[in-house]
Amino acid sequence: MTSTSTILIVEDTKFEREVLKSLLSKENYNLIFAQDGEEALAIAPTLQPDLIILDVILPGLDGFAVCRHFRKDVLLAEVPIIMVTALGDRDSRLRGLKAGADNFIAKPYDQEELSVTVQTILQLNRYRHMLHEKNKFQWVVERVQDGFIIINDEDQILFSNTKGQQFLELAPDSPEPMKESFLHLAQKKYICEPQIAWNDWPTGQTTSQGMKRYLIRPETETTDAFWLHVDILDNRAGKEGGLLVHLQDVSKEMSLLQDVWTFHALIEHKMRTPLTTMIGSFEFLLSGASKLARTEIVQMAELGFKSANTLYTEIENIFKYIKSMNELESKTRSKLSLLSPVIKNICRDLKLNQVTVSVPDNFERKKIRISLQNLEIIIHELLENSKKFHPAMSPTLNIDISFSEPEKVQIQICDDGVTLTPDQLARVWIPYYQGEKIFTGQIPGIGLGMSLVAQLVWTAGGSCTINNRDDGPGIIIKLTLPLAD
Repeated sequence: MTSTSTILIVEDTKFEREVLKSLLSKENYNLIFAQDGEEALAIAPTLQPDLIILDVILPGLDGFAVCRHFRKDVLLAEVPIIMVTALGDRDSRLRGLKAGADNFIAKPYDQEELSVTVQTILQLNRYRHMLHEKNKFQWVVERVQDGFIIINDEDQILFSNTKGQQFLELAPDSPEPMKESFLHLAQKKYICEPQIAWNDWPTGQTTSQGMKRYLIRPETETTDAFWLHVDILDNRAGKEGGLLVHLQDVSKEMSLLQDVWTFHALIEHKMRTPLTTMIGSFEFLLSGASKLARTEIVQMAELGFKSANTLYTEIENIFKYIKSMNELESKTRSKLSLLSPVIKNICRDLKLNQVTVSVPDNFERKKIRISLQNLEIIIHELLENSKKFHPAMSPTLNIDISFSEPEKVQIQICDDGVTLTPDQLARVWIPYYQGEKIFTGQIPGIGLGMSLVAQLVWTAGGSCTINNRDDGPGIIIKLTLPLAD
């Protein structure tokens, strides 16, 4: 029995208190004494003892009256009570049972009997508490909107609340433990991302290093993407313990986050160039209009007007994008034939001149399950990074589009810039991870680019990988996206 159990002893005789203290001190219990019933009633609610040893004969309130008071107290009603009676006092035992006593010990005390009785009562009380807590846990988890699943070291499911069964599409009468592992069941219904965080499931260090685990059901033409955040708690303190898996539906949060990041990317990519040109034109006119020839003023005014018109067009496009966010058909399909013009326009805007693009045969008739707007954001982020991290800001890029898997298209972007460390490769898709700080010592952005790419790709049901080149400096990024029906 644990040595931290608290026992309240209600005994008016000093000699008897010393006897009980001597007999029970060997078990290292926390012993608290009260000299009469009034004192016991005063200290017990705050003390919340694990056991009460109560003498029948007390000054003032006798033991029976004190016992009845305890049983009426909400905080003390379930605390086990052992009453001390004289040997063979049958009437006192009957009265004690009626008052609510759980057991009896007789004077003079038998050390072995006292020790066994106390240990047994405390053990039963502990089991009662455990059962009570288990019932409370089950009552709570059956009424929450999160999934709670307990697995063992073999990743077998020992328990699942109703919501967890719904998330994994388990039958309510599924056997426990289940033969299939949690991860195997999850992979049947979801995509596990980021993959590196799932490599050491269910234990491991990746989540403690800032990585989160997600189960993702990609968006379709009729449904939005469904995201579950997966957290795990080691609860293996006892034989009945296990690993507690928490499944939280974060679909709305991830959708909102994606919309915010996408809007940020649109603003940054679409408005920066015309704004810069327009402001530069007007500044030039303001600072030197008196010295400029009429033709030069007209040229600068025309450049400013053209930039303003471009800015207006881009703003209109952003409004159209916002308006179409809820139109799933426009979100989930785009013609693969538009990919080459998108790449060409982005390379022109970024002033990338050394770019080759190879495409497969018959790719014009294919569609991919992602919007053209999101595809443009993805390509822009990747090509902009290639330029930003190239030592001379002038990378040589090879972009290869192929049908590497059935019903999927692969976009591979290879540059000749920097070589990344294993830690950088592992963490590049994590939100707010800023590669810029490592490469340049500065933080020009807020580190959302690559994580936005990953989220857009995962939401579409695709995958993304990044590796160093084997034949020299630079990296290779591979995006795999599903083809639309």
